[in-house]
Amino acid sequence: MYRTVPSSYHLFYIPHSLFTHHNTCKTKQTNSKFNTSTMPTQSPFFRRLLVVIKQTAYEEYTQLKLRGQAPKALRWARLESRYQSHKECVESLLSVLRSNNVAFSCVNRVELDRQHLADVDLMIAVGGDGTVLSAAHFLDHGTIPLLGINSDPISEEDK
Repeated sequence: MYRTVPSSYHLFYIPHSLFTHHNTCKTKQTNSKFNTSTMPTQSPFFRRLLVVIKQTAYEEYTQLKLRGQAPKALRWARLESRYQSHKECVESLLSVLRSNNVAFSCVNRVELDRQHLADVDLMIAVGGDGTVLSAAHFLDHGTIPLLGINSDPISEEDK
């Protein structure tokens, strides 16, 4: 059984067996550029996940606006739309994790610290390229896998 997060984006598929005690996993090909032949046929069992979530420009500028420091020429409607897209993606991911009884914790990208990695089996970075790169800086020697999710794809190639 496959779970889509979120279904409207088709960003990635989480095989149900990835979060259960079953070790077999089939990978569904979602993009012709995605090569499943090099993927392992066995999936590890992830017991504890760390979800790293970006803070959107809308959230940052809203805080500045409350202090009277936000730039005047911002396109608030566009920022809010992108914020909503990101928020829906995060909520969908967390819903899938909860429905599969996966232990996870969330941390804002700017608050991420090595202490958050204790006993983590998988790190999921939800945001964009910057969020994935920021999260990757905390990983040592490939001991913890990193899954990046583009929470607000703006072009067809990003989806």
